Amino acid sequence: MTRVCSFSKKTGGWIRRRASLAVIALIFCMGTATTAASQDEIEIANAAWRVTAWPQTLRIVAARTGRWSIELAAGQGNLGPVTGLTRTADSANWRLRNGRVVITVRLDANDLHVRIQSNGEDAFTWPIVRLREQVKALIWPRAEGAYIPLDEARWIDYLVSQDEWDTLASLSMPFWGLDCGELGLTYIATCPYNNAIRFVREGGGLRAEFTHEFTRFQKPKEYGFVISLGENRSPVEPALRFRRWLVEHDQFVSIRDKMKQIPKVERLLGAAHVYLWGDGVSAKMLERFQEAGFNRLRLCTDGWEEVEKRPDVAKRADEVGYLFGTYDGFHSIHDPALRGTDDTWPTAQFDRELYERGKILRRDGTPRGGFKGIGAQLSPLAARPHVEQRVRRNMANVPYSYYFVDCDAYGEVYDDYSPLHPAGQADDAAARIDRLRWIGETFKVPIGSEGGCHLFAGVIHVSEGIFGALFGWGDPDLTDRDSEYFLGAYYPPGGPRIFVRQVPLKEQYELLYYDPRYRLPLYETVFHDSVVATHHWRNASLKFENIIETVALTEVLYMAPPMYHMNLDEFDKHGAAMKRHYEFFSPLHRELGFARMTDFGWLNSDRLMQRAVFDSRVELIANYSTQARPYDGATIPGRSVLARWNQTGASRLYTPAARGQAPTN
Repeated sequence: MTRVCSFSKKTGGWIRRRASLAVIALIFCMGTATTAASQDEIEIANAAWRVTAWPQTLRIVAARTGRWSIELAAGQGNLGPVTGLTRTADSANWRLRNGRVVITVRLDANDLHVRIQSNGEDAFTWPIVRLREQVKALIWPRAEGAYIPLDEARWIDYLVSQDEWDTLASLSMPFWGLDCGELGLTYIATCPYNNAIRFVREGGGLRAEFTHEFTRFQKPKEYGFVISLGENRSPVEPALRFRRWLVEHDQFVSIRDKMKQIPKVERLLGAAHVYLWGDGVSAKMLERFQEAGFNRLRLCTDGWEEVEKRPDVAKRADEVGYLFGTYDGFHSIHDPALRGTDDTWPTAQFDRELYERGKILRRDGTPRGGFKGIGAQLSPLAARPHVEQRVRRNMANVPYSYYFVDCDAYGEVYDDYSPLHPAGQADDAAARIDRLRWIGETFKVPIGSEGGCHLFAGVIHVSEGIFGALFGWGDPDLTDRDSEYFLGAYYPPGGPRIFVRQVPLKEQYELLYYDPRYRLPLYETVFHDSVVATHHWRNASLKFENIIETVALTEVLYMAPPMYHMNLDEFDKHGAAMKRHYEFFSPLHRELGFARMTDFGWLNSDRLMQRAVFDSRVELIANYSTQARPYDGATIPGRSVLARWNQTGASRLYTPAARGQAPTN
């Protein structure tokens, strides 16, 4: 099995325990491990901060120069006696649970390293974080990122209502931050697998409990955290710290490095993203795009069937500089007997042998259900030869210049207890990563996938669903035909209403996913120069009629491309609005689409004036309010974005609403 978790070996800082000065002096002079008989608190300190740990309960408190202190982890019981407590000048470790669990703590500059090892197959909970008065807000990397004030009841209800959060599918990156006013804290989980976070109401506050499961597949059986103290200069500081951690561990790949392997990645610069339906898969549609001035597009279809009848469309798209791809997926596998019925779909159809032998099995031996409960989830290990066969067939039939694989980068990875292809979550992820890499490098095409979990950022080029996330799954208002929020059906095939029907967005989803006051570009801060992030295809740029302006402003501020669903009729309706956005966005994205987001912040207390900086040279200032507001010698109209180049002072203004048109929200 793959080694999946590592613990930094960097040294630095010093440790002392409340004991006599003679003992401390002896420890420092010896410079070797010393066994301690007592189990009182342990203090680790340096010029930045002091950390006190209670080995018996795993409570940890941090203080800074006597003027600030906060509990990093609450204490807990039922851990058994402390044994084997040892210490050196810069670390301490001890055992709990009758010696089965080893705890190691070490302070290095502004980072506290905590490692937890086990020799058994069980679960361990740490840390327990009490979000109390000193914590103003939780910085939470759900999809793009959220800023969650802890005095907002609706956000608290939302956090608690989720059964659990994992650090792969639920969160795009395995960290969180605490806004503590003057200072901030970042918690980075060094092992992203088999984790669950639960939020529990506690008095007038909130408690987060982090639990890791040590499984039979995990080697070595360990997980840990890097807890970093920093100045609270920016709400994206935790993302900046996580990016540094990725770089330090050789886990960051820039998109320009990816482009060396796959030159056509460059075509993503300045491109709007469009799904084609019905007569949109045609030479005439391509001509309409060109006539309107769309010289960079990433086009995709919902499957290969219609395109195989017209491969010349893909060829022509490539000739004019577009990316043209197909939708594929290897998430579910269905009984071949269902082929040709409405109870299956082409991507879930393989042969009988794979259907019988390729299912992911739970610990109790039952198959994991497929999408919508149909069939089963397909092992990526078992599927690999079938994946290669299908992709080679598709590429032989149509000259695709882009390939989209549904679900793979979403972060849904599993322990598979099948005796035919046993795998832990790390093995599952590695198999998915490798097949995405194989498709891209074999056929020299950019790769897109649903989601953009940090594990997959090194091999994908497009993330669908990080910028505009999927939400509302299971909400009856979205599927009830009599509801004003009904998203629409998957018919007619030439323009499925679920994609092209414009509807209002429910207030709760606007608050949780689109309100700029609660949204942070955490993913862009980490990965803007690695992955191009756009919407989930169900929630494209024009889908929700009451937030179209807000979406457009945020697309420009984050330099995230728009997504549309088009056929000839839809282009007649929306082509002018698309072009208006494209004329501002595309030239700017050609310059900044692969740039690093180097800074982000709010410019006023209501958080409706926001500033993003790319490569420390171009700043984008968004005014989400309806009133004009001043900024550094300029006046930015309401509902507008100003782009300004620092060296030349040149600027451009974008206002999504037509002149004289009232804002839509």
